[in-house]
Amino acid sequence: MLRYVNASRVLPPDVLEAVVEAVGGRSLCVWVPGRRCLSRQRRNQYVVSLHASGHSAADIAERVLISERTVWRILARERARRAPSATAADAPRQ
Repeated sequence: MLRYVNASRVLPPDVLEAVVEAVGGRSLCVWVPGRRCLSRQRRNQYVVSLHASGHSAADIAERVLISERTVWRILARERARRAPSATAADAPRQ
């Protein structure tokens, strides 16, 4: 289950101050992966399997905590990876 926690409640003051400086004082949400977080490769496989199961890109993005644009990039890379590549036999002869 996804939980949002106020950083000032869980981070030491010096760490919180360093984060605030790093982001220029802007308000933002920061994802901190848990010990069981998916590796990028496993995450991408999960995205592809969810899409193959009929889930929308918006639903996948929400489930995996990534942007919808990232979902589309992952799916495009997978399509490109699976597409047959041009070989010398396919090249036009002169």
